Amino acid sequence: MKNKKPERQRESVPKGTGKSPERSSGDVKHLLQELSVHQEELKAQNEELRRSEVELSLVRDRYKELFDSAPVGYVTIDGRFMIREANFAAASLLGIHRNNLIGNPLSKFMDREHADAYHLHLMKVRKEGSRQSCELEFCRPDGILVHCRLETSPYVGEDLSGNGWRIVLVDITDRKRAEAALRKLASDLVMAEERERKRIAGVLHDDIAQILAAVRMRLELLRDIPSDQKDKTLLETKDLLLGSIRETRALMNDLGNPLLFDLGLKAACESLADRLMDKHPVRISCDIRDEYKRLDPDIKIFLFQLTRELLNNVMRHSHARNACVTIGMEDGHFRLKVTDDGVGFDSQTLGTPTLEGGFGLYSIRERLIAMNGSLSIESAPGTGTVVTAILPAALN
Repeated sequence: MKNKKPERQRESVPKGTGKSPERSSGDVKHLLQELSVHQEELKAQNEELRRSEVELSLVRDRYKELFDSAPVGYVTIDGRFMIREANFAAASLLGIHRNNLIGNPLSKFMDREHADAYHLHLMKVRKEGSRQSCELEFCRPDGILVHCRLETSPYVGEDLSGNGWRIVLVDITDRKRAEAALRKLASDLVMAEERERKRIAGVLHDDIAQILAAVRMRLELLRDIPSDQKDKTLLETKDLLLGSIRETRALMNDLGNPLLFDLGLKAACESLADRLMDKHPVRISCDIRDEYKRLDPDIKIFLFQLTRELLNNVMRHSHARNACVTIGMEDGHFRLKVTDDGVGFDSQTLGTPTLEGGFGLYSIRERLIAMNGSLSIESAPGTGTVVTAILPAALN
């Protein structure tokens, strides 16, 4: 049997060579064009991303600058009640370096009472989901107390610390001090009114009422005494009535003082000095310029009240034999000075006012401070006293 001629083997590409069928030159060119387009798009996207990053960096820088330079304190509190951010104003307000604030609870700078109120405030903000405000007191490391208004808003945390709060801290310490000063002044005024009522009641009871009672008794005696003694009794009764009239007029002058408005400050102060000298063994002189009778009514009243209060202090406490009232003008301020040669006192021991009569110099000083004035006292035991009140020529 004859061997068959072997068939021609088909040509094939060995497996595993990685070669693929050849593409046409047109397909290759098309792919290159697409690749070039994608490269250009990628470059454009990269450039846009770069510009966005630059703009975001600028925005962050501007935010940080505004955040740090804000005139009020800003803090961010995370869900664990820890401070995550704080600006320079907040650090200055709390009296501690900013780095030492981060990671600490804001309640660290409060006493227990205010810390409890602070946590209740945060819980209310979280529950309501809206901005809330409250007023709290902080205690700085140096011991200074700072009153702040907290404006708190909720925010969603960016990590596992949970939802937190953004807080604006506004220093209201000066406002609180002003409110306290106003309350003190109101209290002083109430005590002044009460003291004046007691003084008027004392004059009515001890002087006028006693004189009128004596007049009544003498009038009753007229029925039973002989005729030759009636004239003497009538004269005594007349003197008593005149004394009652003088006391009544003096009381009216203290309450309304028509001399102050009709004749001026000098006449009113001299009249006051005369009445005091009638009751006390002291000589009072007044050195007041005549033109002060055209002063603003409010200033005129206040200067007269100061003079009366200071002279009453001299009468009650100094045991002086001589006193002098001087009112002048210097550098746009009235200067009222009352001097005496009495026993003096330790000017460092001025007490707080009471309803029993301790209103005096302490209250005068507080009233002057409230009007942008001042009070200075020069005294020591056995050396007499010089009290100087300075008051702006124009009251606000």
